[in-house]
Amino acid sequence: MDQKYSDTKENRGVLSLPNLETKFVAANTLIGIDESIQGSLHNADIQQLVGKLHDVRKQIFNARSYRNKKELQKQDEQLRKQLGALLEQKTLEAQKVLERQIATLQSQKTISEKKLKEKDLRTGVRKQTEEAIKKIDKQVEELQTKLLDRHIVETNAMRLADWDPYDQNAHADFFDKE
Repeated sequence: MDQKYSDTKENRGVLSLPNLETKFVAANTLIGIDESIQGSLHNADIQQLVGKLHDVRKQIFNARSYRNKKELQKQDEQLRKQLGALLEQKTLEAQKVLERQIATLQSQKTISEKKLKEKDLRTGVRKQTEEAIKKIDKQVEELQTKLLDRHIVETNAMRLADWDPYDQNAHADFFDKE
């Protein structure tokens, strides 16, 4: 678009180009963010921080002064740190819940195994106890898988929170259009 010039206005009335730091990034487009991370980010507190981060980045895009741009970049950095801390907190909380569930199941298994060692245990009860132990083992395995998956999801989320789009010498080892 053509602009009108005026010698009486700052910068002769010519509008500067938008800041494109968050629009052009170096990233590995072959590695995406795990889809399961989306569920992890649906916490209300996390969504609020992500919304604020989007707002700050929109403001940076249209910032007209260097000072304003730098202030907004500091806000962006603070929001990313808050997001990282919140993700870490949520990870620890989820991990503790899963570990407690696993410990409870393992103590139930121990009780059932002691029951199996009783010599005068009837055949029907023995079979039920063996099936209960198998069921517990399966539940423990599922919870351990969930614990591992949760760790992977949160690691990806931390990668997102730690990524600095303003570091021109760095690249993201993942790609996500958002």
